[in-house]
Amino acid sequence: MEDFSLIEALRINPQKHRLISVVGAGGKTTLIFALARELQGREMSVAVTTTTHMASEGRYGIIPMGIPCGDGKIKGISREYPAELLKRYDIVLVEADGSRRLPFKVPAEHEPVLPKETDLVIGVAGAGAIGQPFARSCCRYELACEYLAVGEEDRILPQHLVSALTASWGQKKGVECEYRYVIGQGDLLAREQLEEILRDAQNKKKDRGCILSFKERWYRTETECESVSLTRDLVRIESTNPGKGEGEIEEYICEYLKNTDARIRTDEVLPGRRNVTATICGEEKGPMLVFSCHMDTVVIGKDWTRKPLGGEMEDGRLYGRGACDMKSGLACALAVFKRTALAVKEGRMRLRYPLRLLCSVDEEGYMQGVEHALEQGLVRAEDWVLDMEPTGGEIQMAHKGRLWLEVCVHGITAHASKPEQGADAVAAAAELIHDIRREIGKLLQHPLMGKTTVTFGQIEGGYQPYVVPDECQIWMDVRLAPPTSAEGIFAIVNKAAARVKEEIPGICIEYRVTGDRPYVEINEKSHLLAGLQKAVWSVTGKEQKAGVFPGYTDTAVIAGRLGNKDCMSYGPGDLKYAHKPDEHVDIEDIERCEKVLTELVKEMIQ
Repeated sequence: MEDFSLIEALRINPQKHRLISVVGAGGKTTLIFALARELQGREMSVAVTTTTHMASEGRYGIIPMGIPCGDGKIKGISREYPAELLKRYDIVLVEADGSRRLPFKVPAEHEPVLPKETDLVIGVAGAGAIGQPFARSCCRYELACEYLAVGEEDRILPQHLVSALTASWGQKKGVECEYRYVIGQGDLLAREQLEEILRDAQNKKKDRGCILSFKERWYRTETECESVSLTRDLVRIESTNPGKGEGEIEEYICEYLKNTDARIRTDEVLPGRRNVTATICGEEKGPMLVFSCHMDTVVIGKDWTRKPLGGEMEDGRLYGRGACDMKSGLACALAVFKRTALAVKEGRMRLRYPLRLLCSVDEEGYMQGVEHALEQGLVRAEDWVLDMEPTGGEIQMAHKGRLWLEVCVHGITAHASKPEQGADAVAAAAELIHDIRREIGKLLQHPLMGKTTVTFGQIEGGYQPYVVPDECQIWMDVRLAPPTSAEGIFAIVNKAAARVKEEIPGICIEYRVTGDRPYVEINEKSHLLAGLQKAVWSVTGKEQKAGVFPGYTDTAVIAGRLGNKDCMSYGPGDLKYAHKPDEHVDIEDIERCEKVLTELVKEMIQ
């Protein structure tokens, strides 16, 4: 990764994690000083010390504190000394374990030596141990062989590192506070070993950790599971609409999914703008589970304090245009789809029903991408369709309808000194707006979706202040809540127009519909809803009822056009941060969403 940050990789909160103890082997001292330098770069005072022994030589101008004991080493002053240092320093970093310069360790009965005030423990192991005999590369190898049921000449495997780093007999021994782990020297790992470690760590679902390389300055976390790094990649590719469009995102997705054996197709919707559809076949033809994501974002806009295409991460958030809406959701869908495709290809998974990924263009415009997909028959009325729009951790299924009208008021021009000789189109438009607002305000309110609302988003009319205007145009956006239909709004507009024409002779009013999306109600009997609720419960332990999505999504188009009763939204991020400067998404949201989608695949189609 670029912008290498240990603070972000290990989710360190400097206000909360003030005394940090590092245990294990294979890079403890390197980690401590690198972390100390990064914290100092954030204008924090940092002390480095030990409760056992460590090298006396400092780094980056930071000298460790302790009692010299020969051979270029210092020993700890006392177990209580680190806590005393907190009175003078913002952060205290403690080397709380010894390892005889070996890359792997299992602690003895008296180890590690953790100060009781420790806020965070970081367990360390070095990837350089992999492939080496236990007797040669593991400190306390007798204990390691006993716990792992291996021989001293057996080779250390990636899963041995993960086991020791996440077990109470390993680096978590005696830990009563928050815990993270690090596998260093990641540049020594083959890609297959890297993925194996991440997969093993994810399956344990116990601790947060990372694999990193100080040499090449990158890290990967087990909780990340591709989605966070994918989100950063996607945010760094501009796909504004209007603007640059989705072409580079399309290319990225096709490249990412190649060699998975998924069936990939692209369909041109607009010049140079193509939908991407990828499908993993099941034993039966349907229904399909469809992940629906859009590739475009709104324009970048002004007033950013972050790089809008930077993918910056800080304090548990990932920033950038589209981070929330909806490149993080697209990343989650991509990661789960690819992992599923590879599992099917390698014979590790069988799907009863197909899984389809639909990546559309123009969602932030006129939704022509999803309309084209429906015309191509890529989604059907019986399919289970989920989009990953930002829902704040909720399942959202209902949508208000969206009706767009363009109203044209025609009048008669005249000199402003003789207004009685004309018919004022702007005045008539004002009367029309007043009547429509009043009547819509009287409509019945839905218990879940609330009121039907109207916005007069744009108005144009007139030439000069001294000329009676003969034309005025109004653009209306009506959000329909049941039981109000488009026909009910037409009746209100027609009634208001008739009154205005009667009051201002010479006025003519006409309108045309430029968009008509029906409202979508919750289907409590939805099979997808039941499966998604189980998946959310499995990951979060929380019950989720279906709610209302404030806007109108591609899945709402699918539901309205096809009468599909199994369409809904569940994705990372909160809609209130979308489309704004410094748009962001919580990294924990990305992780949660990916895990939920993984469980959903198991629940619905495996």
